[in-house]
Amino acid sequence: MSKVAVRGTLLDCISNPWDCAQEKQALRFIPDGVLVVEDGKIVESGAGSEILVKHPEAQVEDFPGYLIVPGFVDVHLHYAQTKISGSFGRQLLEWLQTYTFPEELKFTSKDYADEVAAVFFQEMFKNGTTTVQSFATTHPNSVIAFFEEARRQGALALCGLTGIDREGTAPDAYRDTPQGFYDGSKELLERFHQVDRCLYSIAPRFAFGSTHEQLKMAGRLAEEHPDCWIQTHLSENPAEVASVLEFFPDCHDYLGVYEKYGLVRKRFVAGHSIYLSEDEFRRMGEADASVAFCPASNLFLGSGFFQWDRANHFGVRWGLGCDSGGGNTLSALRTLDDAYKVGMLQVVTSDREKDEESLRLSACKALYAATLGSARCLDLEQEIGNFE
Repeated sequence: MSKVAVRGTLLDCISNPWDCAQEKQALRFIPDGVLVVEDGKIVESGAGSEILVKHPEAQVEDFPGYLIVPGFVDVHLHYAQTKISGSFGRQLLEWLQTYTFPEELKFTSKDYADEVAAVFFQEMFKNGTTTVQSFATTHPNSVIAFFEEARRQGALALCGLTGIDREGTAPDAYRDTPQGFYDGSKELLERFHQVDRCLYSIAPRFAFGSTHEQLKMAGRLAEEHPDCWIQTHLSENPAEVASVLEFFPDCHDYLGVYEKYGLVRKRFVAGHSIYLSEDEFRRMGEADASVAFCPASNLFLGSGFFQWDRANHFGVRWGLGCDSGGGNTLSALRTLDDAYKVGMLQVVTSDREKDEESLRLSACKALYAATLGSARCLDLEQEIGNFE
C-alpha cells in the first residue's frame, strides 16, 4: 500500500459560519499542515510536526507556499451542455428550445457522449472540483458515458436518466415515456449506484416537462430506493412557475407538485428555487430537503436571485452549482464571484424583508458553500467537504 504525506498550508471548514458567533470559528487553518493519503484516501490530517512522526514511512511531497483546500463540490450542472455553455441571449424556456435540446439530442450517440464526458471531467478537475451532481439527457448512453468516465478519472459523481415526457415542452425525438423513464432509470441504477464512487440521482428534469404519470414513476423509484438522490429544478423562472401551476391545478404551489409524488425528502436537491414562498422554504426545511444555488446561470439567463438568507432562516441546506451550460463557467471560484454579487444586489436593491448580514458572502462563507456546505447539501459530509 502506498502512503504519501502532502505538506503545505491546510485550510478547511469544520462548521457552518452562518451558525458561528465569529466566522473564524468555522475555519481550521494549519500553516504547516500535512495530509496523509493512503491508496487515494485521506486517512489523517494535522500539524506537520505531529503527523510526520506518526507516519515515518510516508513519502513526503512538499508544497511550500501553497494553500491546500478540500476539493470543490458542485451540486447542480448539466455535463451534456458543456459545448453550449454561454450561448447568447435567451431566457430559460426559449434557451432550452434554441440551444439545449438540439445539443442534447446528440447524446443518442455513445461516441459523442464519451467525447463530451471526457472533456467535462478534465475541465472540472482543472478547476478544482472533485465531486459533481449532473443531469444527463433522456438517452441511457449519456448516463453510461458519464459514469464510465467518472470511474476512469476517480470523481465522486451523481447522475441519472433525465425524465421529460410532456408534449410540447421538448422535441418529440427528445421526450421519453413514463414507463421508459422508470425502466431505464431502474436498469442504470442497478448497474452504477454505489459502484466505486458513482451514486444515482433520480432525475425528472422539472415539473414543467413531466406529466402526472412520469412524476408518479419518479416517486415510485424514490420509494423503492430511499438511499438514492433526487435532483430536479424548482422555481427557476417566472414563466416556468406559471406553467407548472397551470399543468398541476390541484397543487397550491410549485413545491407542492413534488410533494404530491413523494419526492421531497432528505437527498432531494432542487436547482435554483428562486421564487419560493416562505411557506415553501419552511416545508423544505421540515423535509430536510436541499437547494442548489446557481448564481452564474441565474445571472446569465436573467432568472433572478436565490434568497439564501431565507433558506438559512428555515434550516434549508443549500450548496453551490455552476449549472453549465446555463451558467457560463465550470469554475467554482468564478461561480462564487457571481454568488457574492447576487448577495450584494439583494442587500442594495431588494425591498423585501431580509437579513443583510447573511447576504454578505465573505471569503469564509464562500469556502464553506463550495466545500462542506455543498457536501451537506448532498448528505455526503461524512465522505467529503473537509479534511476530517
